[in-house]
Amino acid sequence: MRAKMSRPLGAAMLFCSSLASCASVDSLGVATPEEERTLISEAASASPNLQPGEKIKVTVFGEDRLSGEYEIDPGGSVSLPLAGTIKAAGLSQRELELALTKKFQGEYLRDPKVTVEVANFRPFYILGEVAKPGEYPFNFRRSLALAAKTAGHEVVLVSPAGPYAQRLPDLDLRWIPAPMERRSLNPLRELALLAWLWRLVRAERADVVHGFTIKCAVYGALAARLAGIARVGSVDGMGHVFISKKLSACALRALVRGLMRLAFGGANVRVVLLNRDDVAVFRRSGVAPMSRVRLIPGSGVDCQRFAPPATERRNGRKGRLCVVLAARMLWDKGVAEFVEAARILKREGRDLHFILAGAPDAGNPAAIPAQVLDEWRSAGFADWLGHVDDMPALLAAADIVALPSYYGEGLPKSLTEAAACGRPLVTTDLPGCRDVVTDGVDGLIVPARDAAALARAIARLQDDPKLAARLGEAARAKALAEYDERHIVARTFEVYRELVGERVAKWLYEPSTRPI
Repeated sequence: MRAKMSRPLGAAMLFCSSLASCASVDSLGVATPEEERTLISEAASASPNLQPGEKIKVTVFGEDRLSGEYEIDPGGSVSLPLAGTIKAAGLSQRELELALTKKFQGEYLRDPKVTVEVANFRPFYILGEVAKPGEYPFNFRRSLALAAKTAGHEVVLVSPAGPYAQRLPDLDLRWIPAPMERRSLNPLRELALLAWLWRLVRAERADVVHGFTIKCAVYGALAARLAGIARVGSVDGMGHVFISKKLSACALRALVRGLMRLAFGGANVRVVLLNRDDVAVFRRSGVAPMSRVRLIPGSGVDCQRFAPPATERRNGRKGRLCVVLAARMLWDKGVAEFVEAARILKREGRDLHFILAGAPDAGNPAAIPAQVLDEWRSAGFADWLGHVDDMPALLAAADIVALPSYYGEGLPKSLTEAAACGRPLVTTDLPGCRDVVTDGVDGLIVPARDAAALARAIARLQDDPKLAARLGEAARAKALAEYDERHIVARTFEVYRELVGERVAKWLYEPSTRPI
């Protein structure tokens, strides 16, 4: 009989940017046809069988002398007490079980019952990106991959090639390039990608496939379901397809919902959502039973890197106030309203410095042209910095952080990072944003698409430094309590434990992933 845990545990995390990946937007880094053929060939020929260096657990029921954990040596053999050396590499676990049963039968036992489990826990992360290749895995989910590695598990990362993804091996993380193109709507290409993922998760013998964002969560879950593997789908916000009123987005919406029902159906599956509004959407749509839905707020923040400067904590802030909007430069992020609020306040003679931090997302239909951003900068309304690598320094230099978004947010990382830095926040009363900010407690809430209301909220914080300080302190406390990346890792590990049991390490576990 096959052991209950017959494959090494893997958490396959399928990352990409946003729900817009389901529409014809944003290239994730395109493999050439020759590269794609090579990658698909490699995945097809990869062996799902045992390999040298792997650790296996052999259990012979009723005979403790023959049971134990062993490592397959470089020559592909494993040495067991009493049984001697037996060839293991190249066999499946079931084939090794049969070989050991035959070896023990007659010599030691009349009717031996043997099971073989692979002892290694192998998290398997498939990664995409936001606007730059590899940006999402490197900036949003790196802590989860490193935590799995720190816990002693083997980690495999898969993503389209790009400058961010190519930095992952520098962290001692194994990385495999993937033939993924986010803007593709070609059914044959998408089926080829799904087949590639299916072969790859089988070759890596994953026990859990974890996909992030809509397209990648769906593809990862479909590949896992076809392979008979447990799966987790994280939906990081409802994104462009679910908020856009364009005909193309509306047409895709029904297709996406149907694929989600298929991907998240069946047994041994969990869906992770980032905010309460998305939970309500899933409840109404019936995409997945609510008993399988878990609420985990975001990807987590390193609250040691993102913190108020020590000098500020001692002496307070002085000088000209700086207001920052950090996001992809999309109209849906409320960038135009932010600039209009700057225009209003500058006309009033207020001494404020407005900063836009983020790159345009060129393939996204809501992307703001670089020419417009340059014009705003030239007019003196807001300085556009483009992409910023050192976000802790930028947010530490800010006095107020605003995100007047009406995009389908999951849980805005710029807001949680700013909260960790003790910044007073101004955002909209929309999904994701209102999960981070409670009006008058740790920030201010304004109506979406209302530049005048945004201007008044910023002016209020400028005029009342004590209020701004109080809101910032409360935001920091909330970030420490809810968004610290260690808590997020612990909650995610617990989801894996629900599916595959004790083989996943506990990581500062706290019981906060209860059913919705």
